[in-house]
Amino acid sequence: MLKTNFEEGTNYVSDSETLQDMFKAVSNSEAAAEAATIAALRTAVENYATQKFLDATISLVAKKPIPDISLQEIAEITGLNHGYVFRYFGTRIDLFTAVTDELARLAQAATQKEIEARIKRGEEPASFDLTVLAVGRKYTSQRQQVIQYLITCGVKPKRFAEKSRELNGELAIQFQKMGMNPRFAQALAVKSGILLWSELFLMESFGITPEEATDIRTMAFDEIAQHKATTKRLGWN
Repeated sequence: MLKTNFEEGTNYVSDSETLQDMFKAVSNSEAAAEAATIAALRTAVENYATQKFLDATISLVAKKPIPDISLQEIAEITGLNHGYVFRYFGTRIDLFTAVTDELARLAQAATQKEIEARIKRGEEPASFDLTVLAVGRKYTSQRQQVIQYLITCGVKPKRFAEKSRELNGELAIQFQKMGMNPRFAQALAVKSGILLWSELFLMESFGITPEEATDIRTMAFDEIAQHKATTKRLGWN
């Protein structure tokens, strides 16, 4: 209990337990604040290290065969100990699996940035063509390469399904903004993903020449140009 002696003009605490409680409260408050600060620093360090490893791995994917990329090589680029991979990702396979999600994010961000830039220039979404999506092609191509590698390593294909559906869904939305029927837009988005995968992995084994691949893309562009007639003919209105 805190008492004040106004006559003598002095303050004093007559109850030592109250004083101890006050110090304890201050101490607990300081401890809580310190714990929160430490937790925030740990999160910042984890986010920093995680991003460094993702960026380094992606840079190597663009330069050399994925099976030849070692954790030591990735760590050298980051300037961090390769042990952080095991702490924040788990295994080398887990790191590359996380890379597929990061590449999907980069593709989405690149496409969105291009769309915003065109709108800022005064262009209408309905006037956009497939060139608006080309900016993300580098990332989607790399993602397909990493996925193919991971599947051969035993990772279940369904691990990538959710993010792939998300990418297809966003692509379908952009197609709709170009004036396409929702059903046609969704089918075209899925088809575009399949064509990209085929171009990356099946051309050589199927004996497809570059000229034939160009013809396939030309047909796809024509299909897009004729989407209204196709939608009507298929009864998808």
